[in-house]
Amino acid sequence: MTTRASDLQRALALSALSVIWSGVVGSIATYAALIGGSLSLLGFGADAVIDAAASAALIWRFSAESRRPEQAHRLEQRAERLVGLALVVLALYLGAASIRSLVAGAHSETSALAVAILLASVLVLPIFAIAKHRVAARLGSGALRADSILTAAAALLAAISLGSLAATDVFGLWWADAVAALVVGAILLREGWSSLALSRSPS
Repeated sequence: MTTRASDLQRALALSALSVIWSGVVGSIATYAALIGGSLSLLGFGADAVIDAAASAALIWRFSAESRRPEQAHRLEQRAERLVGLALVVLALYLGAASIRSLVAGAHSETSALAVAILLASVLVLPIFAIAKHRVAARLGSGALRADSILTAAAALLAAISLGSLAATDVFGLWWADAVAALVVGAILLREGWSSLALSRSPS
């Protein structure tokens, strides 16, 4: 049987791994997207960087609880508010960028670097997301649950980016990239708003 202390250690370990993976991969993906013009790849990169920042906030949150258990609820609310805000900001960015891309008729270009990053993320990120979600459920942590959604969204955006790059190259569907990113943005907005609402609710 697991204890809260052991789950806190798992949450810390998962958050630390996310900071490393998402920070590095997100930065590379953002650079590749700016060169190739892929909106969903840029969304993936931005999501990964935000996920790294959110995970860093969660390291603070779970480390603080380990030292001051009596402040767990207040720390949880602060962390959930930060992660929820990150989801909303990313959703609004994706929505605005998608609409701008559709109006301008912009299309992306494929690169070997982008494909390699996306393939690796499709394989790795779902494992992180599931592990975070399970630990979040045991801890009753809405902040870690929201972070698991950020990680899952990054995996989804990676898969969408691969699909949209293929659709553009093979079928000439230049709009697939922007439409897919717009759908993910709507999902993130809903989840982020929900996290912000929950973070304001009384204990």
